[in-house]
Amino acid sequence: MINDIVVKQRINPDLFPAECGLLIFRQGESPLFHIRTNNLAKLSSYLFGVSDREQSLIHKLEPVLKIFDRIEYTAVKEPFDALYQEKIFLNKEKPLFLGRIRTYDDYTYLAIDYKNYPFVSMVDTTHEDKFCLGPFSDRFFLLELLDIVNQYEHTPVCQDNTEPPCNLYGEKLCPGYCLGNNIEHLAEKLNRNFVLSNHDLILDIEQKFEKLQEDLLFIRADSFSGDLKILRKYAEYLKFLATCKQLNYSFEQGGVVFTIQDGLLDRVRRGNVLEVLRNVTTPFQDYSSNELLAIPKDQFAEMRTVYQKVSELAPEIIDQIASKGN
Repeated sequence: MINDIVVKQRINPDLFPAECGLLIFRQGESPLFHIRTNNLAKLSSYLFGVSDREQSLIHKLEPVLKIFDRIEYTAVKEPFDALYQEKIFLNKEKPLFLGRIRTYDDYTYLAIDYKNYPFVSMVDTTHEDKFCLGPFSDRFFLLELLDIVNQYEHTPVCQDNTEPPCNLYGEKLCPGYCLGNNIEHLAEKLNRNFVLSNHDLILDIEQKFEKLQEDLLFIRADSFSGDLKILRKYAEYLKFLATCKQLNYSFEQGGVVFTIQDGLLDRVRRGNVLEVLRNVTTPFQDYSSNELLAIPKDQFAEMRTVYQKVSELAPEIIDQIASKGN
């Protein structure tokens, strides 16, 4: 059900339910912008709350927030339902600021250069001559991951605007790959921890963690638990990046047959009525060799939602795709 709020004064975030859904800003009848979210209440608190306001998001939406006078929202049970509602909306209407406001612009890619410094860095696009993974919506997660892997594996964490060698070399946390030291082992180490799988590192830390617990050294064991959480999260994310573009699957839900193609919600069928949804997304993508584990920023949210839905309904399909890549 569509809920309509006419803006006459400051909006009360408590009007919105803590459910997945679609939020649409309008000026009169004209759509200005929309946001799909997993929590309407949290999003409204970020936008209209007193203490929880998200300044970065507010800044991006400033052109919309200055002129909107109506808000519509549709609450649904799960993220995939919200994606479906978004597709239906975009098939019928074209918001004024669609494509002009990009809430995903701050996302970043992990970039690996096997031959030249900086060997490991964060970049905004995949157009550089580096092997790219991502995007990552949380830069702090990526920084924490790089720091953790460096602590255990002494992989490079090349710092922007810093002449090599950086302080990690002086602290003996990096052998100095930028100086030519151990360069013959660099590619294997980067692939093992960031590209192919980080399973070996997780297993090694798990064994240390269990040994400390057996010896009743719980405080020291706790120091490993946070690292394991980050590394396991990255392992799951790697699986997503390795499989999402190859997902092709159909399923029925609530009398609707949904068809996933190349990781995107492509079309739906209600009885004999077929509705094509691909035309409201970015067209089929041609990926270069450095983008095998990278997807466009504007497709990330949709692909993530689709991947999670297929993981729930048919995890064996994802496992099968992942096994072919190993």
